[in-house]
Amino acid sequence: MKTKTITKTGEQMTIQTQYTLDTFRDLLKSDKSYNAQHGGFNYDKARSKAKCPIFKTFIPYKSFTIVVNNNLQDSAEYWCTYIHGSNCIQKTKILSDNKVAIRSDYMCW
Repeated sequence: MKTKTITKTGEQMTIQTQYTLDTFRDLLKSDKSYNAQHGGFNYDKARSKAKCPIFKTFIPYKSFTIVVNNNLQDSAEYWCTYIHGSNCIQKTKILSDNKVAIRSDYMCW
């Protein structure tokens, strides 16, 4: 994880500026990620049984939705492309609290 220390009115803060592959994989296992197992897996349709709470659609096999801070969007999209292949980012949605949701679909067929 790459970080940057900033000083704001006498306070020092360390903020994350990039993901590494390991920290991105940890994110995919966290509660800030939804995948095809969300609500169980529908084997007949190869997708989640429950709709994604952010995009209100079913999550296809090998796809996921992640929620990241705005300043980490570029880094998250880089790792999505690394894992899923080019043009994998299907949807993005700006959320409250400086967060963004990203839907990434598997493109390496």
